[in-house]
Amino acid sequence: MEEEQGGVKDYKVTIEYKHLRSNAPGGVYVVPIELRRWSGVIFVRRGLYAGGVFKFEVRLPPAYNDHDAWPELRFLSDVFSPYVSPEGAVDLKAAYPSWNPSKHFVVTALTFLKKLFYVKRGFEDYETPFNPEAKRLFETPEFLERVAACVRKSNDPKHLYDHHHHHHPMLSFSGKQKNLDGLRDVIYRLADPPEDDPYGLEPRKLLDRDTIPPDLPLADACLDYVAESKRADKQS
Repeated sequence: MEEEQGGVKDYKVTIEYKHLRSNAPGGVYVVPIELRRWSGVIFVRRGLYAGGVFKFEVRLPPAYNDHDAWPELRFLSDVFSPYVSPEGAVDLKAAYPSWNPSKHFVVTALTFLKKLFYVKRGFEDYETPFNPEAKRLFETPEFLERVAACVRKSNDPKHLYDHHHHHHPMLSFSGKQKNLDGLRDVIYRLADPPEDDPYGLEPRKLLDRDTIPPDLPLADACLDYVAESKRADKQS
Protein backbone atom coordinates (compact mmCIF):
# COMPACT_ATOMS: atom_id res chain seq x y z
CA MET A 1 0.00 0.00 0.00
CA GLU A 2 2.81 2.39 0.93
CA GLU A 3 4.61 1.63 -2.35
CA GLU A 4 1.40 2.31 -4.29
CA GLN A 5 0.94 5.67 -2.54
CA GLY A 6 4.53 6.56 -3.36
CA GLY A 7 3.87 5.77 -7.01
CA VAL A 8 0.83 8.05 -7.03
CA LYS A 9 2.87 10.87 -5.51
CA ASP A 10 5.61 10.40 -8.09
CA TYR A 11 3.01 10.54 -10.85
CA LYS A 12 1.61 13.79 -9.45
CA VAL A 13 5.12 15.25 -9.49
CA THR A 14 5.49 14.47 -13.19
CA ILE A 15 2.10 16.07 -13.89
CA GLU A 16 3.17 19.19 -12.00
CA TYR A 17 6.35 19.52 -14.01
CA LYS A 18 4.45 19.11 -17.28
CA HIS A 19 2.08 21.88 -16.21
CA LEU A 20 4.99 24.06 -15.09
CA ARG A 21 6.65 23.95 -18.50
CA SER A 22 4.02 26.29 -19.92
CA ASN A 23 2.84 28.05 -16.76
CA ALA A 24 5.98 29.13 -14.93
CA PRO A 25 6.14 32.82 -13.94
CA GLY A 26 7.83 34.97 -16.58
CA GLY A 27 11.61 34.89 -16.38
CA VAL A 28 11.69 31.67 -14.33
CA TYR A 29 13.12 28.52 -15.92
CA VAL A 30 13.31 25.05 -14.36
CA VAL A 31 14.66 21.70 -15.55
CA PRO A 32 14.67 18.38 -13.66
CA ILE A 33 17.91 16.86 -12.40
CA GLU A 34 16.03 14.01 -10.74
CA LEU A 35 12.32 13.36 -10.27
CA ARG A 36 12.22 15.35 -7.03
CA ARG A 37 15.18 17.65 -7.55
CA TRP A 38 14.97 20.46 -10.10
CA SER A 39 17.47 23.12 -11.14
CA GLY A 40 16.23 26.64 -11.85
CA VAL A 41 17.19 30.21 -12.69
CA ILE A 42 15.32 33.49 -12.47
CA PHE A 43 16.09 36.58 -14.57
CA VAL A 44 15.08 39.71 -12.63
CA ARG A 45 14.32 42.67 -14.89
CA ARG A 46 12.93 45.33 -12.56
CA GLY A 47 13.22 46.65 -9.04
CA LEU A 48 16.14 46.57 -6.62
CA TYR A 49 17.49 43.29 -8.00
CA ALA A 50 17.19 44.29 -11.68
CA GLY A 51 19.75 42.59 -13.89
CA GLY A 52 20.26 39.69 -11.50
CA VAL A 53 20.49 36.11 -12.77
CA PHE A 54 19.87 33.96 -9.72
CA LYS A 55 20.24 30.18 -9.67
CA PHE A 56 18.11 28.08 -7.34
CA GLU A 57 17.13 24.50 -6.63
CA VAL A 58 13.74 22.90 -5.94
CA ARG A 59 13.56 19.75 -3.82
CA LEU A 60 10.34 17.84 -3.26
CA PRO A 61 10.45 15.69 -0.09
CA PRO A 62 8.99 12.15 -0.14
CA ALA A 63 5.91 13.43 1.71
CA TYR A 64 5.26 16.13 -0.91
CA ASN A 65 1.59 16.12 -1.97
CA ASP A 66 0.56 15.50 1.64
CA HIS A 67 -0.88 18.34 3.71
CA ASP A 68 1.82 20.63 5.13
CA ALA A 69 4.56 19.01 3.05
CA TRP A 70 6.13 22.09 1.50
CA PRO A 71 8.51 22.04 -1.46
CA GLU A 72 11.99 23.21 -0.53
CA LEU A 73 13.49 26.17 -2.38
CA ARG A 74 17.15 27.10 -2.02
CA PHE A 75 19.17 29.70 -3.87
CA LEU A 76 22.58 28.67 -5.15
CA SER A 77 23.31 32.36 -5.80
CA ASP A 78 23.68 34.90 -3.00
CA VAL A 79 20.37 36.69 -2.39
CA PHE A 80 20.21 39.30 0.37
CA SER A 81 16.56 39.31 1.47
CA PRO A 82 14.65 38.87 4.73
CA TYR A 83 12.95 35.85 3.13
CA VAL A 84 16.23 34.09 2.27
CA SER A 85 18.60 32.63 4.85
CA PRO A 86 22.37 33.27 4.52
CA GLU A 87 22.59 29.64 3.34
CA GLY A 88 20.04 30.29 0.57
CA ALA A 89 16.89 28.65 2.01
CA VAL A 90 13.63 30.41 1.07
CA ASP A 91 11.00 30.92 3.78
CA LEU A 92 8.00 29.60 1.88
CA LYS A 93 6.01 29.30 5.12
CA ALA A 94 6.01 33.09 5.43
CA ALA A 95 3.53 33.18 2.55
CA TYR A 96 1.93 29.76 3.10
CA PRO A 97 1.80 28.82 6.80
CA SER A 98 -0.23 25.78 5.74
CA TRP A 99 0.33 23.84 2.52
CA ASN A 100 -2.74 22.36 0.85
CA PRO A 101 -1.83 20.08 -2.09
CA SER A 102 -5.25 20.62 -3.65
CA LYS A 103 -4.56 24.37 -3.94
CA HIS A 104 -0.79 24.78 -3.76
CA PHE A 105 1.73 23.52 -6.29
CA VAL A 106 5.35 24.07 -7.29
CA VAL A 107 4.24 26.94 -9.52
CA THR A 108 2.74 28.51 -6.37
CA ALA A 109 6.13 28.34 -4.68
CA LEU A 110 7.91 29.76 -7.73
CA THR A 111 5.43 32.63 -7.89
CA PHE A 112 6.37 33.55 -4.31
CA LEU A 113 10.06 33.13 -5.16
CA LYS A 114 9.65 35.71 -7.93
CA LYS A 115 7.59 38.13 -5.84
CA LEU A 116 10.24 38.34 -3.12
CA PHE A 117 12.45 40.25 -5.58
CA TYR A 118 9.78 42.94 -5.94
CA VAL A 119 8.88 43.61 -2.29
CA LYS A 120 8.66 47.37 -1.70
CA ARG A 121 7.17 47.61 1.78
CA GLY A 122 8.68 47.07 5.21
CA PHE A 123 8.62 43.80 7.10
CA GLU A 124 6.98 44.90 10.35
CA ASP A 125 4.70 41.84 10.43
CA TYR A 126 7.47 39.41 9.52
CA GLU A 127 8.48 38.42 13.05
CA THR A 128 10.85 35.53 12.34
CA PRO A 129 12.76 36.47 9.17
CA PHE A 130 15.13 33.94 7.63
CA ASN A 131 17.69 36.76 7.48
CA PRO A 132 17.22 39.14 10.44
CA GLU A 133 20.06 41.39 9.25
CA ALA A 134 18.34 41.95 5.90
CA LYS A 135 15.12 42.90 7.68
CA ARG A 136 16.97 45.31 9.98
CA LEU A 137 18.74 47.00 7.07
CA PHE A 138 15.74 47.14 4.73
CA GLU A 139 15.21 50.63 3.22
CA THR A 140 18.73 51.71 4.21
CA PRO A 141 21.65 52.53 1.90
CA GLU A 142 23.52 49.49 3.20
CA PHE A 143 20.66 47.21 2.12
CA LEU A 144 20.85 48.64 -1.39
CA GLU A 145 24.62 48.11 -1.43
CA ARG A 146 24.25 44.48 -0.33
CA VAL A 147 21.60 43.84 -2.98
CA ALA A 148 23.74 45.46 -5.68
CA ALA A 149 26.63 43.22 -4.65
CA CYS A 150 24.39 40.15 -5.07
CA VAL A 151 23.35 41.29 -8.54
CA ARG A 152 26.97 41.83 -9.57
CA LYS A 153 28.05 38.45 -8.22
CA SER A 154 25.16 36.68 -9.97
CA ASN A 155 26.56 37.96 -13.28
CA ASP A 156 30.17 37.14 -12.49
CA PRO A 157 31.35 34.58 -15.08
CA LYS A 158 32.98 32.51 -12.33
CA HIS A 159 29.54 32.01 -10.79
CA LEU A 160 27.30 32.16 -13.83
CA TYR A 161 29.25 29.65 -15.91
CA ASP A 162 30.24 27.29 -13.08
CA HIS A 163 29.20 23.87 -14.45
CA HIS A 164 30.65 21.97 -11.50
CA HIS A 165 28.84 23.79 -8.74
CA HIS A 166 26.45 21.91 -6.45
CA HIS A 167 26.72 18.45 -7.96
CA HIS A 168 26.59 19.41 -11.64
CA PRO A 169 23.16 21.08 -11.95
CA MET A 170 21.59 20.48 -15.34
CA LEU A 171 20.65 24.11 -15.89
CA SER A 172 23.96 25.84 -16.62
CA PHE A 173 25.29 28.63 -18.80
CA SER A 174 27.92 28.72 -21.50
CA GLY A 175 30.22 31.63 -22.13
CA LYS A 176 29.11 34.43 -24.43
CA GLN A 177 28.67 33.24 -28.00
CA LYS A 178 27.65 35.54 -30.84
CA ASN A 179 25.32 32.98 -32.40
CA LEU A 180 23.30 32.86 -29.14
CA ASP A 181 22.98 36.60 -28.64
CA GLY A 182 19.56 36.68 -30.32
CA LEU A 183 18.18 33.91 -28.14
CA ARG A 184 19.59 35.60 -25.06
CA ASP A 185 17.84 38.84 -26.04
CA VAL A 186 14.56 36.94 -26.50
CA ILE A 187 14.81 35.45 -23.01
CA TYR A 188 15.51 38.82 -21.40
CA ARG A 189 12.71 40.55 -23.32
CA LEU A 190 10.16 37.94 -22.33
CA ALA A 191 11.34 38.01 -18.74
CA ASP A 192 10.36 41.69 -18.62
CA PRO A 193 6.66 41.74 -17.62
CA PRO A 194 4.17 44.06 -19.35
CA GLU A 195 2.80 47.15 -17.62
CA ASP A 196 -0.48 45.44 -16.67
CA ASP A 197 1.40 42.52 -15.06
CA PRO A 198 4.20 44.20 -13.05
CA TYR A 199 5.32 41.00 -11.36
CA GLY A 200 5.22 38.85 -14.49
CA LEU A 201 3.00 36.35 -12.73
CA GLU A 202 0.47 35.71 -15.46
CA PRO A 203 1.21 32.38 -17.19
CA ARG A 204 2.00 32.80 -20.84
CA LYS A 205 3.78 31.03 -23.67
CA LEU A 206 7.39 32.19 -23.72
CA LEU A 207 8.28 31.20 -27.26
CA ASP A 208 6.48 31.27 -30.60
CA ARG A 209 7.22 32.06 -34.24
CA ASP A 210 6.90 35.77 -33.54
CA THR A 211 9.60 35.74 -30.86
CA ILE A 212 12.16 33.20 -32.15
CA PRO A 213 14.10 34.08 -35.30
CA PRO A 214 14.21 30.90 -37.43
CA ASP A 215 18.00 31.05 -37.88
CA LEU A 216 18.73 30.75 -34.16
CA PRO A 217 20.32 27.52 -32.88
CA LEU A 218 17.66 25.04 -31.70
CA ALA A 219 14.89 27.29 -33.06
CA ASP A 220 13.10 24.35 -34.71
CA ALA A 221 13.29 22.31 -31.52
CA CYS A 222 11.89 25.21 -29.49
CA LEU A 223 9.02 25.70 -31.90
CA ASP A 224 8.26 21.97 -31.92
CA TYR A 225 8.10 22.12 -28.12
CA VAL A 226 5.65 25.04 -28.24
CA ALA A 227 3.45 23.22 -30.77
CA GLU A 228 3.42 20.15 -28.54
CA SER A 229 2.46 22.26 -25.52
CA LYS A 230 -0.41 23.88 -27.43
CA ARG A 231 -1.73 20.47 -28.50
CA ALA A 232 -1.57 19.28 -24.89
CA ASP A 233 -3.46 22.39 -23.73
CA LYS A 234 -6.26 21.73 -26.22
CA GLN A 235 -6.56 18.11 -25.09
CA SER A 236 -6.65 18.99 -21.38
